[in-house]
Amino acid sequence: MEVILQEILSEVRSIKIGQARLEEGFSRLEGKMENLEKRMDSLDIRMDRLESRMDSLESRMNSLESRMDSLESRMDNLESRMDALENRMDSLESRMDVLELRMNSLEENQEKMQADLQEIGRKVEVLYEQTAGLAEFRTETKETLARFDIDIRLMKKLLAS
Repeated sequence: MEVILQEILSEVRSIKIGQARLEEGFSRLEGKMENLEKRMDSLDIRMDRLESRMDSLESRMNSLESRMDSLESRMDNLESRMDALENRMDSLESRMDVLELRMNSLEENQEKMQADLQEIGRKVEVLYEQTAGLAEFRTETKETLARFDIDIRLMKKLLAS
Protein backbone atom coordinates (compact mmCIF):
# COMPACT_ATOMS: atom_id res chain seq x y z
CA MET A 1 0.00 0.00 0.00
CA GLU A 2 2.79 2.12 0.66
CA VAL A 3 3.87 1.58 -2.85
CA ILE A 4 0.47 2.71 -4.00
CA LEU A 5 0.68 5.70 -1.77
CA GLN A 6 4.09 6.41 -3.17
CA GLU A 7 2.74 6.10 -6.63
CA ILE A 8 -0.22 8.32 -5.79
CA LEU A 9 2.13 10.82 -4.20
CA SER A 10 4.33 10.69 -7.22
CA GLU A 11 1.30 11.17 -9.41
CA VAL A 12 0.12 14.10 -7.26
CA ARG A 13 3.56 15.68 -7.53
CA SER A 14 3.55 15.09 -11.20
CA ILE A 15 0.08 16.64 -11.39
CA LYS A 16 1.28 19.60 -9.28
CA ILE A 17 4.25 20.06 -11.61
CA GLY A 18 1.92 19.83 -14.57
CA GLN A 19 -0.45 22.27 -12.87
CA ALA A 20 2.45 24.65 -12.20
CA ARG A 21 3.47 24.36 -15.78
CA LEU A 22 -0.11 24.94 -16.87
CA GLU A 23 -0.39 27.96 -14.60
CA GLU A 24 2.88 29.24 -15.97
CA GLY A 25 1.56 28.59 -19.52
CA PHE A 26 -1.69 30.33 -18.63
CA SER A 27 0.26 33.20 -17.24
CA ARG A 28 2.25 33.47 -20.45
CA LEU A 29 -0.99 33.12 -22.43
CA GLU A 30 -2.58 35.86 -20.35
CA GLY A 31 0.46 38.08 -21.07
CA LYS A 32 0.19 37.28 -24.72
CA MET A 33 -3.57 37.87 -24.57
CA GLU A 34 -2.99 41.26 -22.94
CA ASN A 35 -0.41 42.00 -25.60
CA LEU A 36 -2.87 40.88 -28.29
CA GLU A 37 -5.62 42.99 -26.72
CA LYS A 38 -3.31 46.02 -26.74
CA ARG A 39 -2.46 45.34 -30.34
CA MET A 40 -6.16 44.87 -31.11
CA ASP A 41 -6.92 48.20 -29.41
CA SER A 42 -4.14 49.79 -31.43
CA LEU A 43 -5.54 48.17 -34.58
CA ASP A 44 -9.05 49.38 -33.63
CA ILE A 45 -7.69 52.93 -33.31
CA ARG A 46 -5.90 52.61 -36.61
CA MET A 47 -9.04 51.17 -38.20
CA ASP A 48 -11.07 54.09 -36.83
CA ARG A 49 -8.53 56.50 -38.30
CA LEU A 50 -8.59 54.64 -41.61
CA GLU A 51 -12.38 54.67 -41.63
CA SER A 52 -12.33 58.37 -40.87
CA ARG A 53 -9.84 58.94 -43.69
CA MET A 54 -11.94 56.77 -45.99
CA ASP A 55 -15.02 58.83 -45.12
CA SER A 56 -13.04 61.98 -45.79
CA LEU A 57 -11.75 60.56 -49.07
CA GLU A 58 -15.26 59.52 -50.09
CA SER A 59 -16.51 63.00 -49.27
CA ARG A 60 -13.70 64.57 -51.28
CA MET A 61 -14.35 62.10 -54.09
CA ASN A 62 -18.04 63.03 -54.13
CA SER A 63 -17.07 66.70 -54.13
CA LEU A 64 -14.65 66.11 -57.00
CA GLU A 65 -17.29 64.17 -58.93
CA SER A 66 -19.72 67.02 -58.39
CA ARG A 67 -17.12 69.55 -59.55
CA MET A 68 -16.31 67.30 -62.51
CA ASP A 69 -20.00 67.21 -63.49
CA SER A 70 -20.13 70.98 -63.15
CA LEU A 71 -17.00 71.35 -65.27
CA GLU A 72 -18.40 69.00 -67.90
CA SER A 73 -21.56 71.06 -68.00
CA ARG A 74 -19.55 74.26 -68.34
CA MET A 75 -17.42 72.60 -71.02
CA ASP A 76 -20.55 71.62 -72.97
CA ASN A 77 -21.81 75.19 -72.62
CA LEU A 78 -18.47 76.58 -73.81
CA GLU A 79 -18.42 74.18 -76.75
CA SER A 80 -21.90 75.27 -77.83
CA ARG A 81 -20.89 78.92 -77.46
CA MET A 82 -17.74 78.18 -79.46
CA ASP A 83 -19.84 76.60 -82.22
CA ALA A 84 -22.09 79.66 -82.27
CA LEU A 85 -19.05 81.94 -82.47
CA GLU A 86 -17.59 79.87 -85.29
CA ASN A 87 -20.89 80.17 -87.17
CA ARG A 88 -20.90 83.92 -86.61
CA MET A 89 -17.28 84.09 -87.73
CA ASP A 90 -18.12 82.18 -90.92
CA SER A 91 -21.00 84.57 -91.54
CA LEU A 92 -18.76 87.58 -90.94
CA GLU A 93 -16.10 86.16 -93.25
CA SER A 94 -18.63 85.71 -96.05
CA ARG A 95 -19.94 89.24 -95.45
CA MET A 96 -16.33 90.45 -95.51
CA ASP A 97 -15.80 88.75 -98.87
CA VAL A 98 -18.90 90.51 -100.25
CA LEU A 99 -17.68 93.83 -98.84
CA GLU A 100 -14.23 93.31 -100.37
CA LEU A 101 -15.83 92.69 -103.77
CA ARG A 102 -17.93 95.82 -103.38
CA MET A 103 -14.84 97.75 -102.25
CA ASN A 104 -12.89 96.61 -105.30
CA SER A 105 -15.83 97.62 -107.50
CA LEU A 106 -16.03 101.01 -105.78
CA GLU A 107 -12.28 101.53 -106.24
CA GLU A 108 -12.62 100.75 -109.94
CA ASN A 109 -15.59 103.12 -110.20
CA GLN A 110 -13.60 105.76 -108.31
CA GLU A 111 -10.73 105.46 -110.77
CA LYS A 112 -13.17 105.79 -113.68
CA MET A 113 -14.79 108.80 -112.00
CA GLN A 114 -11.39 110.43 -111.49
CA ALA A 115 -10.60 109.91 -115.15
CA ASP A 116 -14.04 111.35 -116.04
CA LEU A 117 -13.43 114.32 -113.69
CA GLN A 118 -10.09 115.00 -115.32
CA GLU A 119 -11.77 114.89 -118.74
CA ILE A 120 -14.51 117.23 -117.50
CA GLY A 121 -11.82 119.52 -116.06
CA ARG A 122 -10.10 119.69 -119.44
CA LYS A 123 -13.41 120.41 -121.16
CA VAL A 124 -14.19 123.13 -118.61
CA GLU A 125 -10.82 124.74 -119.31
CA VAL A 126 -11.55 124.62 -123.05
CA LEU A 127 -15.01 126.09 -122.45
CA TYR A 128 -13.51 128.74 -120.19
CA GLU A 129 -11.05 129.72 -122.86
CA GLN A 130 -13.81 129.76 -125.49
CA THR A 131 -16.12 131.72 -123.15
CA ALA A 132 -13.34 134.18 -122.41
CA GLY A 133 -12.89 134.63 -126.18
CA LEU A 134 -16.65 135.06 -126.59
CA ALA A 135 -16.79 137.60 -123.78
CA GLU A 136 -14.04 139.59 -125.43
CA PHE A 137 -15.87 139.31 -128.78
CA ARG A 138 -19.08 140.44 -127.09
CA THR A 139 -17.37 143.44 -125.55
CA GLU A 140 -15.87 144.37 -128.89
CA THR A 141 -19.22 143.83 -130.59
CA LYS A 142 -20.99 146.04 -128.05
CA GLU A 143 -18.43 148.77 -128.52
CA THR A 144 -18.73 148.49 -132.28
CA LEU A 145 -22.54 148.53 -132.09
CA ALA A 146 -22.39 151.52 -129.75
CA ARG A 147 -20.24 153.39 -132.31
CA PHE A 148 -22.58 152.38 -135.08
CA ASP A 149 -25.49 153.59 -132.99
CA ILE A 150 -23.76 156.95 -132.46
CA ASP A 151 -22.91 157.13 -136.16
CA ILE A 152 -26.51 156.32 -137.11
CA ARG A 153 -27.86 159.00 -134.81
CA LEU A 154 -25.47 161.52 -136.22
CA MET A 155 -26.48 160.57 -139.69
CA LYS A 156 -30.10 160.85 -138.82
CA LYS A 157 -29.51 164.28 -137.37
CA LEU A 158 -27.59 165.30 -140.40
CA LEU A 159 -30.26 163.96 -142.71
CA ALA A 160 -32.96 165.56 -140.72
CA SER A 161 -31.37 168.93 -140.76
